[in-house]
Amino acid sequence: MYGKIFESIYGGSLYGQWEAIVTMQQLIVLADADGVIDMSVPAIVGKTSIPLEIIEKGLNILAEPDPHSRTPGSDGVRIQLLDEHRDWGWFLVNHEKYKNLRTAEDRREYMKEYMRKRRAETAANNSVDSCKQSLAQLANKDKDKDKDKDKSTTAPAVPEEFAEFKKAYPQRSGAQPWSRALKTIRARLKEGTQWDDILAGTKRYADYCDSTNTTGTQFVKQAATFCGPEKHFLEPWDPPPTKSELLQDKNIDAAHEWLGEANGQ
Repeated sequence: MYGKIFESIYGGSLYGQWEAIVTMQQLIVLADADGVIDMSVPAIVGKTSIPLEIIEKGLNILAEPDPHSRTPGSDGVRIQLLDEHRDWGWFLVNHEKYKNLRTAEDRREYMKEYMRKRRAETAANNSVDSCKQSLAQLANKDKDKDKDKDKSTTAPAVPEEFAEFKKAYPQRSGAQPWSRALKTIRARLKEGTQWDDILAGTKRYADYCDSTNTTGTQFVKQAATFCGPEKHFLEPWDPPPTKSELLQDKNIDAAHEWLGEANGQ
């Protein structure tokens, strides 16, 4: 089996209790589709190669009430015995909740599919609108020659994708000349860049700004710079390690050090 392990496990009320974190990770992997681990403690130890004392201590912590838990139900306990007459076999209390949460990758795939369908619908609607417009122009051809002439000299229409770009782009303090941003985007499109690349890069950059707490500050790039010749929208914009990730590495190193000492290494 396999399970989703969310980053919040390292920054919640289990902070500093690495035995409980390690044990919870094993239970998530060993649980069936309903969140049940119908195994004894020795079986878990044999399956995972985690020392008995770590698993036992972790199980005791996970079974205790936790008033600081994010999920207040069941007094904050994280595991419950399947049967009262035996001291082994557990159920993950919040298994259903976390199973249904979308991961970041799930959300990206969802948005990618959503944008594809949206563009297809827009193209179909534009095709219908174009036919209607052509019929109207033919009907008024002799009547509106001067008006048609004026239309031919107007500026190009603003692409619909540009509204999506503005909505997704992180807020900044200071100037944000959108007309100049549109001009640089048109230059990139003329070079062969696709809207998909620009919109995907914008979402990555927005997530990066959120993770670094720069959204709404002067450190957010102007949109025109972001879409300029340097093509910042093609950069990965991976967020820096979080405190939880650093804590996870520390806990793992501590576990490895403990295991090495226990094994006489």
